[in-house]
Amino acid sequence: MDRWFQLDWPRLSNIGQAYGLASAIFSILAVVGVAVSLAHQSLGIVVQRDQDISDAHARLPSLVLSDPQTFGPVLSDKAQRLGIVEYERYVSVTLVLRLALSGYETGHTNEYSLRNEVTRGLFLRSVGREHWRESRTFWLSASLPHHRQFARIADEEYQAAISRGPALPIPPHTPAPAPAAFRARLAPALAAGVAGGLIGVLAVAATRRRPSATDS
Repeated sequence: MDRWFQLDWPRLSNIGQAYGLASAIFSILAVVGVAVSLAHQSLGIVVQRDQDISDAHARLPSLVLSDPQTFGPVLSDKAQRLGIVEYERYVSVTLVLRLALSGYETGHTNEYSLRNEVTRGLFLRSVGREHWRESRTFWLSASLPHHRQFARIADEEYQAAISRGPALPIPPHTPAPAPAAFRARLAPALAAGVAGGLIGVLAVAATRRRPSATDS
């Protein structure tokens, strides 16, 4: 081949080395791409795990509110220390914060809404302030950046509420009638209504004159 084509072997050697360098570069880029893909998948798994934990935390207060006397003592002694009504309010603050966090994390709630529509009113009264005072360390030490930013905004509004003065008094609680008691009060009223209707029907029937033979 050297006699027939008079090949330039040094030039061919340089070309082969250039292809080898290009192949090495593309191999490095492929390895980097695989590494980035694996890192992205790992981050997605971590985010999904944190979301699952957050959803579980959100479902737990709902379970407690459904029956605070049964499930409240499982979490803490606040149900006995605060009373059922105050404990329900305390757990409701947890639900509000979790809902606000989900909205802020997904972009449905911006910082303005978080400050003016959620936390500012939440920290007007003692139940919201006490809840944040006891749990602010947990919120501020969150692992995800969005959670820490949410906690920072809420803590700023908490500090602003403290600086504005004491908490507003909580309105007196008016318990809703129990279903059994409500049915007990409703039954006599229904019976009286039915009896009145029957008496009215009988009275109208009695005032009507029965047809006689002469009428026919």
